[in-house]
Amino acid sequence: MPNRAHQAQKLWKLKKSGGRPVAAVFVADVSGSMEGTRIKNLKLALAESSDLISSTNAIGLVTYSDKVNVDLFIRPFDVQQKALFNGAVGRLTTGGRTATNDAVLVASELLLEFGKQNPDHKKVIFLLSDGETNRGVDFADIQTTLEWSGIPIHTIAYELSSEHLRSLASLAEGAYLESSTGSASYRIGNLLNSEM
Repeated sequence: MPNRAHQAQKLWKLKKSGGRPVAAVFVADVSGSMEGTRIKNLKLALAESSDLISSTNAIGLVTYSDKVNVDLFIRPFDVQQKALFNGAVGRLTTGGRTATNDAVLVASELLLEFGKQNPDHKKVIFLLSDGETNRGVDFADIQTTLEWSGIPIHTIAYELSSEHLRSLASLAEGAYLESSTGSASYRIGNLLNSEM
């Protein structure tokens, strides 16, 4: 019986998105303030989220602190990509400051590049951060570029209220959520269900 319900949910999602697959980049803050419980819960949330993503979608992973790192380029979320994603998540370590805008810019460039070869995919960014940007490019310098890209940025603020993250989300009809680290899996799950 659960199998039938799962098929019905898949069909509903297919109709809801107009049958378009999603290309998404998870952008994860791994700055020093994420140490301890926060990074542990972030890893758990991302690992649990990977079970909600079907192989018709394409997923990438970008992490950042002082610098931005592309942990996983966007590829269809088949068994191999899922294993690479979970492996990259398992290896996440914390340290450094918070260059959020730089990371979002890298993620949008990856998606725009992917979109050239895969124009049927709907592009989206999931940003998870626990702190205000204190390094890298200013929001004012990238605002127009991100608006022009039209890519929704869904932001999850870990244990803080952030005007900056709210502003990023508002550029292209993204969602802004505040979350305790404990409810991060639930929040990400809801976002994924709404998009995928």
